[in-house]
Amino acid sequence: MKLLLNTTSPYARIARIALEEKGCTDVVTEVVDPWADDPRLLEANTAARVPALLTDDGQRLTESLLIVLWLESERPSPSLLGADKTATIARAGVAMGVIDAAVHTLIGRKITDASFDESPVGLRRRRSIVQGLRRLEADPPAYVSGPPDLGVIATLVALDYVRFRFANATWMPAVPRLDQLAARLAPRAAFERRRPRGGRRPAPDRRARGTPPRAKSPRGPPSSSARCDASRPPSRSSPRPMSTATATA
Repeated sequence: MKLLLNTTSPYARIARIALEEKGCTDVVTEVVDPWADDPRLLEANTAARVPALLTDDGQRLTESLLIVLWLESERPSPSLLGADKTATIARAGVAMGVIDAAVHTLIGRKITDASFDESPVGLRRRRSIVQGLRRLEADPPAYVSGPPDLGVIATLVALDYVRFRFANATWMPAVPRLDQLAARLAPRAAFERRRPRGGRRPAPDRRARGTPPRAKSPRGPPSSSARCDASRPPSRSSPRPMSTATATA
């Protein structure tokens, strides 16, 4: 299988974490630029969005949550839907709203300029980010051990992405419960290696209203490939990292 992505996309990161937590190790990654009308991406996805997963039988799967749905069907164990599937999907939906609002803010800047953030539409996007994070903070997904569910994955991808793209934003709400969740998942290789390129998640500044300091210097993930064998369960050891390369998004 081949996964088309860029290294900062939160949608691609959800798919990559899901593949890795499912024990997939036969996935080759290929970095593309969604803004450049890359022919490889357009062939895989007419909408020119990442991620796009090319299966071994030639199918083209797009949209991160649909890729997760396919994984759940093809490899049901370990499940990423948790014990309470409805609650998991509900929390994942809130997190995806945060991600969408953050991404659309950056697209607004690209189309206009940084003043987009203070426009009526930009302020609505900001409200969606803040309210979404507050809702997740009030009822965070639970994590005990083993592969995390989709609610955990989407929540932490959303938190990482917002802090990556809006590192000095004074409007970021304090989310200590989500910070605790993030600390518990930090040792898992799938989360650490798949952080957006350009910096690690800043530690929350407890002296301010949850505003994190600047991220540390970049540390790129190692390059490799991965394999997915649906006939055997994933190893309990950390899976090998997928290959990555620098891209902008």
